[in-house]
Amino acid sequence: MWGLLDGRMGLELIAAACATIGIIIDNTIYFIYTFKKLENVYSDTRELVRKVFDETLMPMMTTNVILMVGFSILMLGDFVANARMGFMTMMTILAAIIADLLLLPALMLLLRSPSVSVGHTAKLAKPDLKLEG
Repeated sequence: MWGLLDGRMGLELIAAACATIGIIIDNTIYFIYTFKKLENVYSDTRELVRKVFDETLMPMMTTNVILMVGFSILMLGDFVANARMGFMTMMTILAAIIADLLLLPALMLLLRSPSVSVGHTAKLAKPDLKLEG
């Protein structure tokens, strides 16, 4: 993303990457943990996603808004490297929370084990494999 905006990779990019990896991974782990914790409780997929969002949305949004405001303060300074790092960190956190809220639930449902989804009655067809020889 930074390469598209600026085209240069410097100290601010490395600092922003190091700072944001830990921050964005924390939200992802929190969402996955809550999903797995509630997966056995709710057999209905819609209800499961709704409950996971009920439990995780406010803490994730609060944390990210506070962090984005905090890092955006760096953009007010005269030191260009800090201003760029603040901007990059803020934009990365924003992109990560959007991915956590839009893509992660879909991915978790896609990877959900069939044995857990009790509400679904569709069965997978077994292939008929006969070896001649």
